[in-house]
Amino acid sequence: MLGAATGGILAWRNGRGAPNEASPGGGSASPVKIVAGVDENGGPDASGTVPYGRDVRPAGWTKSWKGKFTGSPVGCSAGRDVVVCRKTDGTYEALSAADGHQLWTLDTGEHSRSAGWGPRGQFFMPASATRPTVYDDTVLLAAGDRLQSLDARTGKVRWETRSGGAHNLESAPLVVDGLVFAATTWSPAGAELAAYDLRTGTEKWRKPLAPQDISEAQKGNFWPVATDGKVVYAVGEDAPKAFRPKDGTLLGTAGGEAVQAGGERSNSGCGDLRLHGGSAFCTAYVTNEDPSGFGSDAILLRFSAGTLKSQGRVAVDPALVAEATLTALDDRVITLRRSSDDIPDELVVVSRENGRALGRFPLGGKTERGMSNPVSDALIVSDTVVWADSTTLYTVPIRPDGTLGPPARTRLPGAPGPSRTPTYDSVTNGIDLGQELLDPQVLPVGGVVHVVYDDGTTVSVPLPG
Repeated sequence: MLGAATGGILAWRNGRGAPNEASPGGGSASPVKIVAGVDENGGPDASGTVPYGRDVRPAGWTKSWKGKFTGSPVGCSAGRDVVVCRKTDGTYEALSAADGHQLWTLDTGEHSRSAGWGPRGQFFMPASATRPTVYDDTVLLAAGDRLQSLDARTGKVRWETRSGGAHNLESAPLVVDGLVFAATTWSPAGAELAAYDLRTGTEKWRKPLAPQDISEAQKGNFWPVATDGKVVYAVGEDAPKAFRPKDGTLLGTAGGEAVQAGGERSNSGCGDLRLHGGSAFCTAYVTNEDPSGFGSDAILLRFSAGTLKSQGRVAVDPALVAEATLTALDDRVITLRRSSDDIPDELVVVSRENGRALGRFPLGGKTERGMSNPVSDALIVSDTVVWADSTTLYTVPIRPDGTLGPPARTRLPGAPGPSRTPTYDSVTNGIDLGQELLDPQVLPVGGVVHVVYDDGTTVSVPLPG
């Protein structure tokens, strides 16, 4: 049962637990088993932290390796046995987490064009393929109007059932308490959340997330987004919602606060949620006092886990949150990625206690004219902030008192290095992810860090420090 498994797994968050747990008889139980997979949001709680310590490694992993996906990965997940990615053509491919050799591929049958957004902002993904989810020895994905459960090592389909497809790049199935959760439609309009039996694919229940007549402006990622092992959270039309896994009972909705001029109450504006320590967090944008009427500020909102009752704003310097994306948080720090036309790309680590900046780290560095050095988002694993660019893995330790240790750089043998900046006409034709230079994806599975690059190059190294 995932509820019990998640509790055990999360005891090893950030490496604070021992590699073995004492058994009632006084001996040692088996080492922690990798059950829940790791993706660009960290573990299943989407906090950006990874629920495994340094002593946990993928099965059979003994040394650094370099592998290769046969295309541009856009949405990956890693677990005990595999690193599996959806590619920009809507197909899937899996590499061995032990040594990087190819395990299997999955052709979804529709790859005449690559993923992206049209000139009016409409999202397209071949076969409406979702990001894959790794859970124990299983890979779960939805593509071509089918939710599929695959054997992680062979790619063999264990079961499939009718389901929805990706609403945006982040759409992915979620596993909670022996159930798989997915949306039921290809389009955000009329989206429902459905629960399926993890072993058989039998549908158990479904609940509405968005009506048929929502406007283009309202459409979002109406998919499950996070779990604490007790509750499943999904994005709804008005705000994220909390459901009881076994029967779909609505437990709460992330309501808003007085965020508009004149004190008018609006919905939360949350497009996702991140869970940690009994609270749920999201970023939202609120109108400011700019005379033009178009000004807005980013804020970080907190809600009670389970009920999603508002707990107000998190104290963070507004100047640091502006033009920022929350990538990870734990008990002591929050990591923010800041970038805009006016702000150089940087990672900011702030204190959870008082919201002040603990460290600011420039991203990308200097490159030759016409070249780019893409950078991953930062995650937290084993009391360490981790991110990567086209040549280097960066690590910053988090001390017990919440301050930061000195940053370290580790060269990544086989990493592709800077690449030519795309020059196609994305304004007229829209954004084509097949032509874009995508940021690398960092997937720390305990004491091993996989880094997946735009050209398919994948390197796997021990977590430094």
